[in-house]
Amino acid sequence: MIRPIHVLPDFDSGGAERALLELLRVQRERLQPVLAPFSASGALLAEFKELGLPICPLGIDRPADLPGRLVSLTRLPRAVARLARLCREPETLLHAHMWHADMLCRLVGRVTGRPVLATCQLAALSPFRARLDRHSQRWLHARLGVSEDVVHFVQSELGGNCQLVENARGPVHAYDPAAARARLGLEDGPVVGCLGRLDSQKDPQLFAATAGMLRRRLPGLQAVWIGAGPRAQEFASGLRAAGVRWAGHRADGARLLSAFDVQLFCSHCEGFPLVLLECWSAGVPVVAPPVPGLRSQIVDGVDGLLVPRRMASLADAVLRVLDEPGLSARLVEGGRRAVLLRSPQAIAAQTEAVYHNILGF
Repeated sequence: MIRPIHVLPDFDSGGAERALLELLRVQRERLQPVLAPFSASGALLAEFKELGLPICPLGIDRPADLPGRLVSLTRLPRAVARLARLCREPETLLHAHMWHADMLCRLVGRVTGRPVLATCQLAALSPFRARLDRHSQRWLHARLGVSEDVVHFVQSELGGNCQLVENARGPVHAYDPAAARARLGLEDGPVVGCLGRLDSQKDPQLFAATAGMLRRRLPGLQAVWIGAGPRAQEFASGLRAAGVRWAGHRADGARLLSAFDVQLFCSHCEGFPLVLLECWSAGVPVVAPPVPGLRSQIVDGVDGLLVPRRMASLADAVLRVLDEPGLSARLVEGGRRAVLLRSPQAIAAQTEAVYHNILGF
């Protein structure tokens, strides 16, 4: 039986980690997956433990205040040795999630001879990371991109093949809207929100500015952000200053989406945000800019609105959804159709087919 070792930095509350959870809920019934995080920490640790899979930490801690730097070189040899030991059993392959894990897996794959597969979740890399990626591609056996934008980025900027295997999400059993608002401490009235990791990629400053404009144009409107991240406190102070309620990380974040009248994305770029699938499943209209990772997933006017990534444009689009019940209903219906096309079972089957291909059986 195939034994994929899933390598990732930690069990943080980002979309990549939650997408992996969805994949593992199917894989554990068919394969023998193992989890090898750099550090067994993060907001989703309890949910990963509930899967009942082996968790084998590699002993690397990435400092929260240095998210873009390489892991400690003094701990790297120990991590390589630990991961190499996990590769001794037959029918084993390394499946990397996120850039640091990808680089470590390529090194260990080179040492052990085990095939390496990487899932790419973002249509962007810094120049340094892109250069290192290109130089080490010969140690990578296959790469998956979660959206057409990611596949195009990999093929045009990094070179090499990349296969489209989108993210998936099971049904979201959202709370009753009144109950969701009560859990978030919200009052009656229109609500614009964002469920997402609180970091610079998501541009919480633009969300705060747009929410401020909306509150001036529509008195009584409430804005809320659900999510956390390494620099959460820094960004949260800006949200609060703009009158946005910050709810922090919530294990039931997807179920709380029913509190929103609109989900507003302000991101610089994405891969394929899992929250988009969650909004579609929960029946929440989406407004987003046409940036990589969103423009290839959202059909403008069908399952979301795509508008320029400017405060006034985003605010106008949110007000359109709030003012036009017919438009809101069409977007909700389009989203429910879109999410049905992406089931965890189908995505797991596509991933398993890649495993068979690179293992040669």
